[in-house]
Amino acid sequence: MTQSAIKLFQYPESLKERFLQTSDIEFRYSKTVTPEEIWHFMTVDAPRRYPYAYEVNPYFRDQISADIGFLTGIKSRYLRLSLKDRLLNAHENGVPIIFTQGGQTFEPYYTAGGIPLRPGLISRFANDLTEGQTVNELGNSRKEKLEFGNKLISTESCPIVGAHVTAQRGIVPVDLVAPYLCLRCSDKQYLVESYRNRKNVEAYLNPASRGPYFKENIPLMLIDYPIDQQNEKDWAIDYLETMLRNLTAKVSELSGKEVNDQVLAEEIRYENKVRKLTQNIVHLWWNAPVPPTNSSDFVGTSNTSAGLFRIGNEFSGDPNGAYSVLKDACAELQERVRNGVKGVGVADDPVRIYICGPAATESADPGHIDRVDGVVVGKDDQWSEISTLVDEGGNNPYRNLARAILSFPMELPTEERAAWTIEQVKKSRADGLIFTHTWGCNFQSSVARMICDIVRDEAGIPVMDTGTAGGGPSLLGEEQSKTRLGAFIEMISG
Repeated sequence: MTQSAIKLFQYPESLKERFLQTSDIEFRYSKTVTPEEIWHFMTVDAPRRYPYAYEVNPYFRDQISADIGFLTGIKSRYLRLSLKDRLLNAHENGVPIIFTQGGQTFEPYYTAGGIPLRPGLISRFANDLTEGQTVNELGNSRKEKLEFGNKLISTESCPIVGAHVTAQRGIVPVDLVAPYLCLRCSDKQYLVESYRNRKNVEAYLNPASRGPYFKENIPLMLIDYPIDQQNEKDWAIDYLETMLRNLTAKVSELSGKEVNDQVLAEEIRYENKVRKLTQNIVHLWWNAPVPPTNSSDFVGTSNTSAGLFRIGNEFSGDPNGAYSVLKDACAELQERVRNGVKGVGVADDPVRIYICGPAATESADPGHIDRVDGVVVGKDDQWSEISTLVDEGGNNPYRNLARAILSFPMELPTEERAAWTIEQVKKSRADGLIFTHTWGCNFQSSVARMICDIVRDEAGIPVMDTGTAGGGPSLLGEEQSKTRLGAFIEMISG
């Protein structure tokens, strides 16, 4: 199908007057944008530059939400589609971009004047460097990156190896690779290994495979994470504190920003503020008589990064911008709950689904769950960090941060993680639980069955353990996953 024949979504002009009454988005690394500027970008610039995001295609998850009356949804997607411009502008102004992983908070990176990006954001950054792409073209581009990564390491590696080779090839600017090791899954080992093995891949010698930001060697710094119930042990807290101080110093060298304990303490307070606001939003949504948004607007996917869960956890590259959008979201949700408004696309009595598993796994497509009379009420991958506040007291913010990181529920021993999951299942009033894991995610696939069994036995709800090949719309066993999801939800609803 030619691009001219593809049908694109358009925001109706009737929304404009209401939208212009909303607040500005205030960013840390770029200028404040007004509702007028956001509206113009989302209705004029973005459809031309990023048509894939507007393509009317039921098989693609990166599309505009069906709930166009949820005005915060427009701003959420503005954060997503403005990402490239904001990152390139910040980088040109001397702000280093740091490649991180999931499962870690961002205080050390932002404190030292950098922008931390997880693999999903790196991939989306790279996707948008080529403008005018359709869904099929975007899928082919993602597939090429994944295959490049599989040749580099193994076909059994986590699909986010594609994001790592994107950085190595210089498709996007990355000034430091600094993940925490030993968190949640085996992908860290695979992907760190990719930085040691790239000389063995002949394609790296071909200039055609390199992007404009190619470097012979991207600095690599690994933050070791003591595992297995170490959060109350002084040696582990001391060890991680030292790692965090070294990390902050390294990022500070790149940015030129001077850092002391007080600067970190201020960043902790700010990011705690974002987490508290997100917690308020989640509990408001959970306690509402009817779901006030659909699943895509609430939890999002790793493609869009537009759900409120993800914005409260990943920030879309700017914690201040995330806070601005979440403030609007909280006010809009409060009004919806007062008026009994149900999210567009949500069934009258939906089956409430809680999802476990890392962010790279999207076999449980939120939009499809809505279409088969379910609704997603949460994801432990995001909620684990959002629900953990850092102690703001005392005179050692690094130690406070280390203790918090060691306490993330998703990183606790399996039985403790299961106990925490049961608490969240009950609070969210979930009717069923799905544990998703991707090919190559060896740790998550090994604990999934145990957690499912504990939740089933102690919370008394149906559970499903499911995996996926991962990687993008053109690579997933999409119909098989949808069939299993539909059958699971139908079983619960009776």
